[in-house]
Amino acid sequence: MTSTSTKVIRMADYGRRMRKSVHAQVVHDRIAQALKGSQRVCLDFADVESIGATFLDRSLGALVAWHGATILQLLEFEHCSRSVALSIGKVLPRTGPVRGLVDVGAAPGGLSLAQSDSTAPEADRKLAARRKPAPRKI
Repeated sequence: MTSTSTKVIRMADYGRRMRKSVHAQVVHDRIAQALKGSQRVCLDFADVESIGATFLDRSLGALVAWHGATILQLLEFEHCSRSVALSIGKVLPRTGPVRGLVDVGAAPGGLSLAQSDSTAPEADRKLAARRKPAPRKI
Protein backbone atom coordinates (compact mmCIF):
# COMPACT_ATOMS: atom_id res chain seq x y z
CA MET A 1 0.00 0.00 0.00
CA THR A 2 1.44 3.37 -1.00
CA SER A 3 1.32 6.39 1.26
CA THR A 4 0.08 9.75 0.06
CA SER A 5 1.63 11.59 2.96
CA THR A 6 3.33 14.94 2.71
CA LYS A 7 6.29 15.73 4.91
CA VAL A 8 6.57 19.41 5.91
CA ILE A 9 10.00 20.96 6.44
CA ARG A 10 9.87 24.31 8.23
CA MET A 11 12.64 26.34 6.60
CA ALA A 12 12.65 29.04 9.31
CA ASP A 13 14.26 26.43 11.58
CA TYR A 14 17.45 27.24 9.64
CA GLY A 15 17.16 31.01 10.02
CA ARG A 16 15.20 33.99 8.79
CA ARG A 17 18.00 34.85 6.36
CA MET A 18 19.22 31.60 4.90
CA ARG A 19 22.80 32.03 3.72
CA LYS A 20 25.01 29.51 5.51
CA SER A 21 26.14 26.63 3.34
CA VAL A 22 26.44 24.35 6.38
CA HIS A 23 22.67 24.62 6.82
CA ALA A 24 22.21 24.03 3.08
CA GLN A 25 23.71 20.55 3.40
CA VAL A 26 21.43 19.79 6.35
CA VAL A 27 18.38 20.98 4.37
CA HIS A 28 19.48 18.94 1.35
CA ASP A 29 19.81 15.83 3.52
CA ARG A 30 16.44 16.44 5.22
CA ILE A 31 14.67 16.81 1.87
CA ALA A 32 16.33 13.69 0.47
CA GLN A 33 15.42 11.69 3.59
CA ALA A 34 11.85 13.01 3.59
CA LEU A 35 11.41 12.02 -0.06
CA LYS A 36 12.30 8.44 0.86
CA GLY A 37 9.46 8.28 3.39
CA SER A 38 6.83 10.45 1.67
CA GLN A 39 5.47 10.97 -1.78
CA ARG A 40 5.66 14.74 -1.40
CA VAL A 41 7.71 17.21 0.59
CA CYS A 42 6.43 20.68 1.45
CA LEU A 43 9.03 23.37 2.08
CA ASP A 44 7.36 25.94 4.32
CA PHE A 45 9.08 29.33 4.04
CA ALA A 46 6.89 31.12 6.61
CA ASP A 47 8.99 33.68 8.54
CA VAL A 48 11.92 33.41 6.08
CA GLU A 49 12.95 36.88 4.87
CA SER A 50 15.59 35.95 2.31
CA ILE A 51 17.50 33.04 0.93
CA GLY A 52 20.95 33.20 -0.66
CA ALA A 53 21.96 31.77 -4.02
CA THR A 54 24.75 29.68 -2.46
CA PHE A 55 22.29 28.17 0.00
CA LEU A 56 19.89 27.34 -2.83
CA ASP A 57 22.64 25.92 -5.05
CA ARG A 58 23.82 23.59 -2.31
CA SER A 59 20.38 22.46 -1.20
CA LEU A 60 17.82 22.51 -4.03
CA GLY A 61 20.36 22.84 -6.85
CA ALA A 62 22.23 19.77 -5.61
CA LEU A 63 18.98 17.77 -5.54
CA VAL A 64 18.21 18.79 -9.13
CA ALA A 65 21.77 18.03 -10.24
CA TRP A 66 21.67 14.57 -8.67
CA HIS A 67 18.08 13.51 -9.46
CA GLY A 68 17.11 15.76 -12.38
CA ALA A 69 14.53 18.53 -12.58
CA THR A 70 11.69 16.03 -12.16
CA ILE A 71 12.54 15.91 -8.44
CA LEU A 72 10.86 19.32 -8.15
CA GLN A 73 7.52 17.72 -9.04
CA LEU A 74 7.65 16.08 -5.60
CA LEU A 75 8.29 19.38 -3.80
CA GLU A 76 5.79 22.05 -2.83
CA PHE A 77 6.77 25.56 -1.79
CA GLU A 78 4.53 27.36 0.71
CA HIS A 79 4.45 30.80 2.28
CA CYS A 80 7.19 32.17 0.03
CA SER A 81 7.67 35.90 0.21
CA ARG A 82 8.23 37.63 -3.12
CA SER A 83 11.94 37.88 -2.32
CA VAL A 84 12.26 34.16 -1.56
CA ALA A 85 10.25 33.17 -4.64
CA LEU A 86 12.38 35.35 -6.91
CA SER A 87 15.59 33.93 -5.42
CA ILE A 88 14.42 30.37 -6.03
CA GLY A 89 13.33 31.30 -9.55
CA LYS A 90 16.78 32.72 -10.34
CA VAL A 91 18.61 29.62 -9.13
CA LEU A 92 16.24 27.18 -10.84
CA PRO A 93 15.23 29.13 -13.97
CA ARG A 94 14.85 26.28 -16.43
CA THR A 95 13.17 23.67 -14.29
CA GLY A 96 9.65 24.53 -15.35
CA PRO A 97 6.72 25.30 -13.07
CA VAL A 98 7.35 24.65 -9.39
CA ARG A 99 4.32 23.87 -7.21
CA GLY A 100 3.49 26.83 -5.01
CA LEU A 101 6.22 29.01 -6.47
CA VAL A 102 5.42 29.90 -10.05
CA ASP A 103 2.19 30.12 -11.96
CA VAL A 104 1.89 27.11 -14.26
CA GLY A 105 0.18 29.36 -16.81
CA ALA A 106 3.22 31.61 -17.12
CA ALA A 107 4.95 31.96 -20.45
CA PRO A 108 7.87 29.55 -20.98
CA GLY A 109 11.05 31.02 -19.54
CA GLY A 110 9.11 33.64 -17.61
CA LEU A 111 8.74 33.78 -13.85
CA SER A 112 5.24 34.52 -12.69
CA LEU A 113 4.68 34.29 -8.96
CA ALA A 114 1.79 32.14 -7.83
CA GLN A 115 -1.09 33.91 -6.14
CA SER A 116 -0.50 33.98 -2.42
CA ASP A 117 -2.89 34.42 0.43
CA SER A 118 -0.44 36.72 2.16
CA THR A 119 -1.82 40.01 3.38
CA ALA A 120 1.61 41.35 4.26
CA PRO A 121 2.34 44.78 2.75
CA GLU A 122 5.57 43.48 1.21
CA ALA A 123 3.54 41.17 -1.03
CA ASP A 124 2.09 44.19 -2.83
CA ARG A 125 5.35 46.08 -3.33
CA LYS A 126 7.06 45.93 -6.67
CA LEU A 127 10.76 45.20 -6.81
CA ALA A 128 12.89 47.94 -8.30
CA ALA A 129 14.53 46.92 -11.55
CA ARG A 130 18.25 47.52 -11.80
CA ARG A 131 19.32 49.04 -15.03
CA LYS A 132 22.78 49.01 -16.45
CA PRO A 133 23.89 52.53 -17.37
CA ALA A 134 24.35 53.21 -21.07
CA PRO A 135 28.00 53.31 -22.19
CA ARG A 136 29.37 56.82 -22.63
CA LYS A 137 30.52 57.94 -26.02
CA ILE A 138 33.87 59.67 -26.03
